[in-house]
Amino acid sequence: MKKLLDFSIKHPISIIMYFTLAFVLGFVSIFFINTSLLPQTKERWIIVSADYKGVKAKEIRKLIAMPLEESLSSLKDLKNCESICRDGFCLVKIELKWNSDANRALLETNSLIDSAMESLPEDCSRPFVKIHKDNSGKIKLFIIPKGDDILSASDFAQNELKNKLLSVEECAELDFYGLQKKMIKIVVDYKKSAFYNLSLEDIARDMNNSNFDYPAGSIQDGDKEMIFKSEGAYKNRSDILNTFIKTTNEKLRLKDIAKIHDSIQKESSFCFYNGKPCIEATLLCKKNKNPLKFSCKIKRIVKNLNLKKTKPQIIISQDSSDEIKKVLLNLFASSAAGILISFALILFFFRSGKIACLIACSIPFCVLFSFLVLTLLGRSANIISLTGITICLGMVLDNSIVAIESVLENNNKEKNFSENLKASIENIFLSNKASTITTIIAFVPIFFIGGIIGELFIDLGISVFAGMLFSLIYSFTFLPASCVLFLEEEIKKTKKITFKNLENKYYSIIKKTNKKKFLCPAISAFSLVLCFFILIPIKKELQPKEKENNFLVQVSFEPGSGFDFLKNQGKEISKKLLKIKSIKNISCKGGIEKNDFETLSNPANCEENITFCIESDKIKKTFAECQKIFNAMNLKYLLEEKSDLICERLSIKNHSLIAKDNPDDLLTTAKFYFGTDFAPNYFKNEKKFVANKHYMRKNKLSPLELSKALKYSFDGCETLPFYEAGDEIKMQVQYKDEEFSSENKLALLKIFGQDSQIGIEALGHWENSFEESLFYRHNGKDAKIISEKKANKASQKERDCIVFLRKDNTADFLKNAFCLTAISFILLYCILGAQTESFLKPLIYFVALPPAILGAIIFLTIFRSSLNINSAIALAALLGMSVNNSILLHEGGVKKFSSALITTITSLAALIPFAFDPFNINPQSSLSLAICGGLLFSSAASFILIPNIKERKNESF
Repeated sequence: MKKLLDFSIKHPISIIMYFTLAFVLGFVSIFFINTSLLPQTKERWIIVSADYKGVKAKEIRKLIAMPLEESLSSLKDLKNCESICRDGFCLVKIELKWNSDANRALLETNSLIDSAMESLPEDCSRPFVKIHKDNSGKIKLFIIPKGDDILSASDFAQNELKNKLLSVEECAELDFYGLQKKMIKIVVDYKKSAFYNLSLEDIARDMNNSNFDYPAGSIQDGDKEMIFKSEGAYKNRSDILNTFIKTTNEKLRLKDIAKIHDSIQKESSFCFYNGKPCIEATLLCKKNKNPLKFSCKIKRIVKNLNLKKTKPQIIISQDSSDEIKKVLLNLFASSAAGILISFALILFFFRSGKIACLIACSIPFCVLFSFLVLTLLGRSANIISLTGITICLGMVLDNSIVAIESVLENNNKEKNFSENLKASIENIFLSNKASTITTIIAFVPIFFIGGIIGELFIDLGISVFAGMLFSLIYSFTFLPASCVLFLEEEIKKTKKITFKNLENKYYSIIKKTNKKKFLCPAISAFSLVLCFFILIPIKKELQPKEKENNFLVQVSFEPGSGFDFLKNQGKEISKKLLKIKSIKNISCKGGIEKNDFETLSNPANCEENITFCIESDKIKKTFAECQKIFNAMNLKYLLEEKSDLICERLSIKNHSLIAKDNPDDLLTTAKFYFGTDFAPNYFKNEKKFVANKHYMRKNKLSPLELSKALKYSFDGCETLPFYEAGDEIKMQVQYKDEEFSSENKLALLKIFGQDSQIGIEALGHWENSFEESLFYRHNGKDAKIISEKKANKASQKERDCIVFLRKDNTADFLKNAFCLTAISFILLYCILGAQTESFLKPLIYFVALPPAILGAIIFLTIFRSSLNINSAIALAALLGMSVNNSILLHEGGVKKFSSALITTITSLAALIPFAFDPFNINPQSSLSLAICGGLLFSSAASFILIPNIKERKNESF
């Protein structure tokens, strides 16, 4: 340190050049640093999805979900396993432990699924496995077609827009919602096919045999090999109609018994924007890529496409980068305001503009250095790292203020200025070093503690460490170098700061309080007791929710409601809601896509739900008006609460569940305790065909043949695709839509055997049933989800069968938070003990800690903020900050009163702009409030208690 101080005083221009270079690099790093709302965490979720078309959810549970769960239970680092069983589909969601390697787990999962294939049905497709990506960079688009032509808009989205969007380097995934796809329907005349004893499966098989290019082989011609093949694939629709159908009539062609119709495939989802049919596109940014650059490129593509008037209109409805920009702009605006306020106060105290500028410049230097370090370490600018920078803003001035005050105090005009300057900086270096260490020591354990704290808050530790370390370096390098070059005359004529009137009042207060023997333990005990009582009613949440300009409403219809009915309802409700003047935009979507794992993994979501996203600046008023419309239409609706950012990223669930080994027992328990208020609670009216096994055996008809015949009669039979202009178009053989549209017509259905036709009624009979069609399992047990409010109100008997997921999900956080606090406290005690060569003095310094906690909680309560993850970080920061004034006053006595007072005031002043959040857009508001309250109370306690303690020890203050 002495060598560096000597170098700074002797070579001031070199030091200023080095700092200028650091300033430039820090400024440039702002444009290169990755940005995100939250730090990039390791992937913890693996999705396993399996299709088994035509099979009911109850059978999916038994045939797919349970074998997969049993096989995956041996997966290393497995924390939780959930499965959702729907008709024809199973989704298994695996949660890994913190700090697990998701890529290794993915390979192991694939291996376990390979071994589980023997337990799965033969005709079940191999389960698809993928790592679930977070949505740190998410953009949502609406593609609105010209003239409501969704089919042409779908062609545009898949053939043109998709290629352009995926060509963006930062784009990781692209999913569409509400697409329509072409299909060719081969509508068979049932009577004619019955006359020739042809089933749909027979016709589809003959079409597949014709629509195929066959390899014929190869011959060797000298030194060349010639490959032969026979072309059979359909070239046009005429080829389809001329397909020969194998029957006793060798001249029978497909056109004799069927007709071709251009149609669309059965839709899985629909979407409306302001009452107009549209397509929704969702894009995700790649991990460790800059969402701001990603957003700029996507917006540029959208702008260019919108210039083409013949193309569908594209609207960007959601862009997560807008939130990032808002947070960054808020930081820089609050920092600028903090610098100005601090500058004004320093100018008031020192009566020198040059000195005030020199001290205030430590703020931008430290902020930019923090950005530079984060960039070099490959970290990102996010809410957590910006929170660390916010913590620094209140303290980086302290080292420079103490250094300048020491220079002014030791200002001796008769001695050499450089020698005075060097001696002054050396005198305060140890105290500055101690205060810096005590501040950053609370965050050191973050670098070594794993789990949620380790992954989320390492950026905060880096920011605090870089900012505070640079402020210390600034105070004994750049500051003395600048003094030598520019401030020698200014310092010589500037007088030392004195607060004589304030000091006199302070002494009188000390004399009165010193007579109170039990003042110190009384204040500490009172602070702790009051903290306990204030903490009970204060609002608690993981992260403060920002002001929203939109809300989600889920409207539920009766199970079994047709797709066309839901689509019409979505359009009709949208038009009625648009009449509300306070609504800016409204979008709705219904149905479920098989690649939409986020929707599929929620057991409360089903095909009969329509979700409305309503944009408005007056949320409460708008929702009240929407309620009137919903109630007038007798709709069942639910306002969906949005999770805060951290809960959404970490998939922390706020609900509870009931788990049982048997689904029937589970359903009985759920209904007994909670009525119908649980999920999944999804039942459908169904018709079961109960076969006459004796008659089937007699006619040599297997259950599989019967099932296929019924399925093809209702849904048709797919064949090999037809290729036209480079597009793949599905083909489906089916009867007319109205052929078996009623129960009476269904009685006429016949099953085609090899030589005969058997009426469906002769093979069995139909029975009505009302069965559960959606199953949810948690860690190998069937489960039902109930709301957190319902669980908290449950009686003791009800609680015995409830699993509180929120408690389980936050257990790691609480455990690591406790370890972090305990380790920080021990480290701080050991370091202070080592510096003071005393076991007792560190405990004396900690007397300001209980008032600091009390002040933080009181400020949060007064300003109606919550106890959240940001305010918890503030409490950890106060662990180091609250002892600084105690150290200063205990070691320096009355001489350091002015230093302690000025540093406290300037620290508070720098944080004031962050504390005010009238528009509810500042994520650092609760942190700043807690630090301001804690610092104010701890400083007041230090000013009173430290002299009292010294008096008890018969030491002079």
